[in-house]
Amino acid sequence: MNDRSKNRAMAIGPLETLDERLAPSGFGFPGIHVPVPNASMLSKPATPTPTYHPDGSAMDKAGQYLNTIYREYEAYSQGGAKEPFVSTQSGLVKISQDLVGVDVHAAPGNIAAVAQQMKSLGMQVTGVDSTTGTVEGSLPIAQLPTVAGDPFVSSISPIFYPTAYSGGLHHTRPA
Repeated sequence: MNDRSKNRAMAIGPLETLDERLAPSGFGFPGIHVPVPNASMLSKPATPTPTYHPDGSAMDKAGQYLNTIYREYEAYSQGGAKEPFVSTQSGLVKISQDLVGVDVHAAPGNIAAVAQQMKSLGMQVTGVDSTTGTVEGSLPIAQLPTVAGDPFVSSISPIFYPTAYSGGLHHTRPA
């Protein structure tokens, strides 16, 4: 840091050096950790291997979390369990009994058709955003392969619980 930078820093308040750049300290919200990107985060990820449902339908539009939830739900349903369904992803993704919180992303120009289709599949629609082409709500887990196979759906994302970092501890859902 040269003299000019020091004088400027003193004039605008305390600063932190981040990767040789200056940023005002106190950015963000208390208890929220924002990771600083590093080389491994910026490298191109490996091409994902599509996940397939046993009937041959591609579930790659649903991603890893929803695929895991679906496989667990399928095993739960076939096992004839009497207790409520609990997924290994329940602490991360919003799941209530046999419903999973999702954002369904429609192909451009098809939001109305996709919203109507989701309702007919039993989705409890809580929001439709025509700007982003997103239908949000709680979808029956058993309907994930049907939604993934819909040609008007470009992708399906789970709705995650907010995550906060505090004192080096990782917290999900409030206790």
